[in-house]
Amino acid sequence: MASVWASFRDCGSVAYLILFLSTIGVVASVGAAVLVFTLKNRRFAIAVSAGVLVLGIIVAGAGAFGEASGRARTNEALGFMSGSSSIDPAMREQIRAEGYKESEQCVSLGLGGSALPSIVGLVLLTVALFMKKQEVAEK
Repeated sequence: MASVWASFRDCGSVAYLILFLSTIGVVASVGAAVLVFTLKNRRFAIAVSAGVLVLGIIVAGAGAFGEASGRARTNEALGFMSGSSSIDPAMREQIRAEGYKESEQCVSLGLGGSALPSIVGLVLLTVALFMKKQEVAEK
């Protein structure tokens, strides 16, 4: 549990976005599973399961966004220190390596948060595609 908290802390403010989207993804996954298996409407099931899958992809994308923004902040901080003669190049590279390592934590949070919605979305989409088409009753 300590490593999850360290990842959350290292990722920064984007971790809250990932947590929010992951929570929505879990709730949407459960809701979509209930809807797909109770309503038995093929077209609706495909739409709902594709929506959950897209939400999983968005959570993973938020992790990638967090890494990119963390790297940009690291480079920006190093850019501000470029005029300083008190920081030698070895220290600058150590700061860059540590900043990049911390920003990579966003990817692991994003992938972890997107796992359930992505897997549930794929399973539900497979189930929906194999559902029988419902015949429309003619009057």
